[in-house]
Amino acid sequence: MCLVKRRHTDPLLASSSLLALTPGTDLEDRSIVDTVIATARDPHRILIFNAASHALNNAFFINGLRPKPLEGLSINEWADIPPFKPKGQLLDAITKEYDSLPAFKDAFSATADGMSGSGYVWLVRDAYRNLGIVPTYGAGTVMVQNRIQRGAHIEGSTPPSVPQGEEQPAGPSSNLDSRMGGTTRVQRTGEELYPLFCISIHEHTWLPDYGMEGKDEYLARFWEVLDWERVGQLYDAYNRQDDDKL
Repeated sequence: MCLVKRRHTDPLLASSSLLALTPGTDLEDRSIVDTVIATARDPHRILIFNAASHALNNAFFINGLRPKPLEGLSINEWADIPPFKPKGQLLDAITKEYDSLPAFKDAFSATADGMSGSGYVWLVRDAYRNLGIVPTYGAGTVMVQNRIQRGAHIEGSTPPSVPQGEEQPAGPSSNLDSRMGGTTRVQRTGEELYPLFCISIHEHTWLPDYGMEGKDEYLARFWEVLDWERVGQLYDAYNRQDDDKL
């Protein structure tokens, strides 16, 4: 399956591109997050920013996948295993925002299917525990940022690895749409965005296995391997983070 193979290949490709660009520079020993922050405002380092941001996004995407177990099962038995499903507070939030899990999947897949270029589609949570679907383009990311300027003026995401309140980059140039996100549709989310999962909409993720017309099948397969347990853990962790502030 295409998505299973991406779990092993995509992070390696993104990281190798970054490693080829940073030897001998002050970024050689920096983490990927630090590299994104350090290069986001520097148009002369756009290639490094793109490689680091792709690596960050791809790692988040791939870590959100968990293929169904295959050992000891026939193909038919494996196919009959139901996909993972959200539960608890996460399922309640999805139902509140989108009426049902199938309706949410339809909305998310429609956003991904409607993207004509490469990028990512994210499920995000804001500081008010609302959920929203956010598309980003190219190497755009909601993982590390302080502004996305297009239509709705949304301000940044602070993932757990980045200290709260720390200034985050707006982008390596004035073209914030292509660098740090450029959302076209955000559903009732507030200023701070916390990513729960994302899917890569780059053509190399589905063309090799599903062909030119295979995007819909790729999106359908995604729901079979999305690790809802991990998504729920992230959602609960963000909730606890908010509770600790009270």
